[in-house]
Amino acid sequence: KTTFGQPRRMPLGIDYNKLVLLLAVLEKRCGLAFGTYDVYVNAMGGIKLNEPACDLAVCSALASAYLGKPIDKYTAVFGEVGLTGEVRAVSYCEKRVAECVKMGFKKVLIPAKNMKSVIKYTDKITVVPILYVNTMIKNLFKD
Repeated sequence: KTTFGQPRRMPLGIDYNKLVLLLAVLEKRCGLAFGTYDVYVNAMGGIKLNEPACDLAVCSALASAYLGKPIDKYTAVFGEVGLTGEVRAVSYCEKRVAECVKMGFKKVLIPAKNMKSVIKYTDKITVVPILYVNTMIKNLFKD
């Protein structure tokens, strides 16, 4: 919780405006009240997260911190997030899933619109199609 009247937003490696937009989507569409919390995001290793496919992964990390529940270390997440909370298709989805298989992930959450391109990997990795951010949260943080 913030100790000041205005909550702090401190992104490193991600655009400030992108962070604010993702927080707004998580508040409005998923009911996660970030308005009274300071938010710190750090992309490790000095990388810059400027590709739209990183949106869903950032949302999953923010939801994990908010809910106090970790994401399974064998789960990967990617997809572009729109203002209404929809998860949009991304380019190179097939290559991304193939790389997840090589790296030893057991589950990957991808945009539902990309599902056709990765059907051949469903015997090697659990592929979960995601239409909306709130569906991703429900899938990752089942009780």
